[in-house]
Amino acid sequence: MCRSVYLCSSRGGGDLGLSTQGFKSCQKSKTCYNSDIKHHYMNKQGFTLAEVLITLGIIGVVAAMTLPSLINNYREKQFETSFKRTNSQILQALNYTVQQEYGIGDFKEFKTFICGDLAQFDKDQDKQKECLSKVDNELVYFNQVLNKNLGVIGQESITKNIYKHKNYGGSSFDYVNLCSMAADKSPSKCQVYYLKDGSAIFGVSYNEAQFRFIFDTNGPKRGPNRLGYDIFEYEYPQWRDSSIWCSHSDSSWMIGLGCYYFAIRDINAEDKTKGYWDSLY
Repeated sequence: MCRSVYLCSSRGGGDLGLSTQGFKSCQKSKTCYNSDIKHHYMNKQGFTLAEVLITLGIIGVVAAMTLPSLINNYREKQFETSFKRTNSQILQALNYTVQQEYGIGDFKEFKTFICGDLAQFDKDQDKQKECLSKVDNELVYFNQVLNKNLGVIGQESITKNIYKHKNYGGSSFDYVNLCSMAADKSPSKCQVYYLKDGSAIFGVSYNEAQFRFIFDTNGPKRGPNRLGYDIFEYEYPQWRDSSIWCSHSDSSWMIGLGCYYFAIRDINAEDKTKGYWDSLY
């Protein structure tokens, strides 16, 4: 229920809800009761069910188009961050170990320190074998000290069918294959060492005149356990710098062992115009 009221200003000042006679100015106002206001809003229509469903459908389509890209971008950044963290941690521990134990400034000088002048080995296979034996023997002690400097919190014997790993192309294989490139060099006595942050390392090996170690940035118990994503092989002095070692087109379990070379440089092995991490998915 509503009624009209005049709000007027008198010559003496003040507002009075009276008649308009004898006043300087008046303004008509309409006053309504609660029942009238309620009636007004109850008659006002909202969205129909069809409009709501259409809106929700549009939101769903937009989400379906954008969410996969956002999720993949997040995962790629996560892989990159984990790789850089674990790689830096291991390299620092390697250099610290050779500095403290052997008094040399860089892990890359380790072989020269153990074997002497390497130039003499180019034409002497006996000396090459002798050097290999010396390095292998010394690496047993070296890995023990390295594990201590890395802060290893535990180890696990890896046997067949416990974990699976994938090559860079996504084909699945037994995780124990990785041990043939690791310090143990044998799937029958494969050991993986766990670090405090959840990453893992197989230990340093000297294999085919190469220093190698394989690391898993989040350990074998978490996925994707895939070469070039969370599993990498460091090697020195020669790198697997051919794109065939970091390719999606081969089914060998070893494809992906060369991805470290491209990951550390952020270069896509199959398309040099693209970045490495932005191309994982």
